[in-house]
Order: sequence, then C-alpha cells, then structure tokens
Amino acid sequence: MRPPLDLSVEITDATSRRYLWGGYLPHYGDRPSGLTFKTRRGDGFADAGMTLKRQIDRDHPDIGLLNNVVIFGHDGDTAYEGRVSSAPRSVGSGGHAIDVSVAGWMAETRRRKAREIYVDRDLGKWRGSSAQRQFNLASTYVVADSTVVPDQTGLLASLKLAMRGPWPTGRSPLCETWYDAGPSSRIGSVHYRYDNGSNVLTSDSNWLLSLRSSNQDDGLNQTDVTGDLAWGGSNNNYIAVASQRFVWWLFLYGPTPGGAELDYTMFIRNVAVYGDHGLPVQPPAPGGLLASDIIRHLLATYCPKLNTGGVV
Repeated sequence: MRPPLDLSVEITDATSRRYLWGGYLPHYGDRPSGLTFKTRRGDGFADAGMTLKRQIDRDHPDIGLLNNVVIFGHDGDTAYEGRVSSAPRSVGSGGHAIDVSVAGWMAETRRRKAREIYVDRDLGKWRGSSAQRQFNLASTYVVADSTVVPDQTGLLASLKLAMRGPWPTGRSPLCETWYDAGPSSRIGSVHYRYDNGSNVLTSDSNWLLSLRSSNQDDGLNQTDVTGDLAWGGSNNNYIAVASQRFVWWLFLYGPTPGGAELDYTMFIRNVAVYGDHGLPVQPPAPGGLLASDIIRHLLATYCPKLNTGGVV
C-alpha cells in the first residue's frame, strides 16, 4: 500500500506573511479540495489548482494574486512551487467557493522578455561608427570601417583595420569597428589577440591601436580600455570593461603627414565579447561558459523565485 501523500499548501504574501492550507486544519475554509498539479517538459512545475470553501464577499489576503505557493508532503519535501495566477469566485449548490489557479515560476520567463550577452564571437556584429561619430571626426580624420577577413597568420576570421596612404597634415587616416550590446545589455569584458599587418612599423610612435568603451555611440565620453597596443603582437588577452554598452577598436595615425602608396593594416582575431554577468569563463581562450552557470544566472535574473538547487 502506498503511503498517504498528506499534501499541504504554504502561502506567502507580499509582506512575507505565511498561511497554511491542509486537510487536517480545523477551519473548513483552509482545507483545499480537488488539489492538482503537474509538470511540463521545459517548464518543470507547470500548473496547479484547488478549491477553497470560502465566502466570496470577503477579502482573503492569503489568496492574493502573485502570492507564493508551495505544495509539500508530510515529510517536508516540496512537490510544487509557483504563484497564484487567478482566483475566480462562484456560488453553487455546494455553497460559496474560490477556485485558486497557480502558475509555475517558469511562467515568469514568458511574461518577461529577456536579452543577455553571455559570449558573442560573431564578428558580423562589429559595425562601422555612427553618423554622429563620423561627423565629429570629419574635420580631422579620414574615417574608414573595418572588414572581416582571414588574418595573415592563422587564417582565422579576423577584424581587419586598414587605411591607404599617403595622407596630408590635418587629414590623418582613422579606422574603427564598433560593437553595440544594445540598450538593455552591458559589456563586462572582451577577449582579443592582435597582430600588426602590413607596413605598420612599431618604431613609428604615430601609430595608435586601442580598445575604447562608452555608453554613447558618438565617442565623446569614452574610456581607453587597453592603452596603445600598436607596438607588436600579443598573446590572448581578456580585458575588463566597466559595464558599457559600446566597445570599439580605434586604429589611427597621428596628426602628421606620412604614408606611401601602400595599405596599412592591423588584424584583431580570437575576438569574443562577454556580458557583465560575471560568470567564470572556461579555458581555452577565448573560452565559453558552462550551460549550468548560464541556466542558474538566467533564472536568478529573470525568474528569481524558481528553485535551481538541482542544477549542477
């Protein structure tokens, strides 16, 4: 013979006050009937429902919309978790009744739209500078955009920053490529490796290559994240970005005439953008993230009351 379930229901309202419903309680209005709950693949706890014999012309704080609901067994183990989604009232041959419907916490993920950058290696997301940024630079620089090509060392897809010489005084060349995390996301770090391409001499201090960040696409309020890198190749690097919407690579030659009828290039490869989620990055670089870490972070951020204790 199977042991009795002896299910009870614990309700927590917005003030953190707790209430208890169960078949063993003395007040008939606290004894739920027709108690059902189910799970659904991809959702975990899905829907639940029960009926309480309560007066319909009175307020009942324990049946407030969005109140927390936990159904548990006689041994204390949780059988279901969710929130009150509706509580229609009716009067019939059996008297007054309130039908309590409950939705599992995964319903929050359908109610709330979410966008998060965990790791983005898509070089197609790097674009040219905004019209306002180009306008701000037009009086001093000849602005060019980057392209995505195989680099000259490993034939990996790379961001190619290039300019063509020669150039006169007051019209130096500048090449940029921008990444936009979007209005609701912020960048936490960037991984990169850069290589001097053709004709960029590290002995010429007029060359500048750096990663910049800002919350504006006009570049007026910016942070130099890396400092000048135009002094030779580098190993794989992670660089922190202080929760900014935009990052961009800036490649330019100082305000002096120079160059010949040649192409001057820099390659940025092994590029990965990480959001400001703070999750540990797994080796080798540029590393990815553990699926379990992503699930826990996603649910903690957008569905905080869902119990993720079983995610390993």
